[in-house]
Amino acid sequence: MNCTNRKLFNILMNQFLQSVRKMENRFFILKNEIKRLFPAAIALLLVFFFSGASFSNPYRQAGFGFGPQTYNDGFNYGAGIYFAPPDLRLYQQPDYDSELVGRLYWHNQYSDAFIEKTPTQQDRIDPADTFICFYPKLSVAMLPVVSTTDDGWAEVIYQQAPEKIRTERTAWVPIHNEPAASGDEWPEPEASETKTSEAREFEPENSKPVDEELENEANHWGVYQTWVEFMKLNAKSAGVYWLSGVSNYQHALRMRDNDDAKIIPVTVIKKMRIQHVRANWMLVEVSDFQGRHPIGWVRWRDKAGKIMAFPNLSGEHLPIVMVGL
Repeated sequence: MNCTNRKLFNILMNQFLQSVRKMENRFFILKNEIKRLFPAAIALLLVFFFSGASFSNPYRQAGFGFGPQTYNDGFNYGAGIYFAPPDLRLYQQPDYDSELVGRLYWHNQYSDAFIEKTPTQQDRIDPADTFICFYPKLSVAMLPVVSTTDDGWAEVIYQQAPEKIRTERTAWVPIHNEPAASGDEWPEPEASETKTSEAREFEPENSKPVDEELENEANHWGVYQTWVEFMKLNAKSAGVYWLSGVSNYQHALRMRDNDDAKIIPVTVIKKMRIQHVRANWMLVEVSDFQGRHPIGWVRWRDKAGKIMAFPNLSGEHLPIVMVGL
């Protein structure tokens, strides 16, 4: 090999060795980055697989159903909730002698619902535009309540207008917060409001009563609760999930139940146990992956009354109600 070729060979070999060293350096840097990020990645995966009921997936459904899913979705959640029975008369005024808007039907074996305005006119409705929470298998169909009367009536929203493409519609329904005696059926209205035999011919198939095994458990039908009452009774027992769109800052852990209170620093949360509900706040104990268990306050509803967190009824938990007190 002559001198020129040897020099060229040495130059090429040096360039090759330099490239190999650069690749080794990059590989070393990448390996260190993987080592640095690996614990955090594992922690995030564990959150999905081992988080407690307080972070249960709202889409893990008991059969067909849904709860509130999106924060600030334009829905009117009202001042409280009403547990609708499968056959609910909607009145124009808070009076049994008032004209009916219609009868709202749903069934625990079906994913739809409809309003019967006359025996021959039945309008199918989207449960997502009517109910805040709808789990037919659990006999749960929740309507928002915007007002109540002292003599036992609630004004419910039976058609939402989140995108203002239609009119929000309300009607009046009777509140039945007194427990029925054993074996009693759902209270019937006065005889003048009972369906005639001719009207019963048009009774839709979906209006059959719920399954026998759930009939005795549905003591929440006709019950009205304020949102605070509902959360106090159900958030602790069922756990909650955060609605999509709620920021980390909005559900940050705070020293007091005040938006101006100091935020308690927490790493990736493993579990959250609810201890108490006060107004729009929950007192919770969290567990993170560093083994710490700080206690603080988080919001479940914002100042405007929009829901930020909701009990995980989809985890097969029947709603808790206290009636007859």
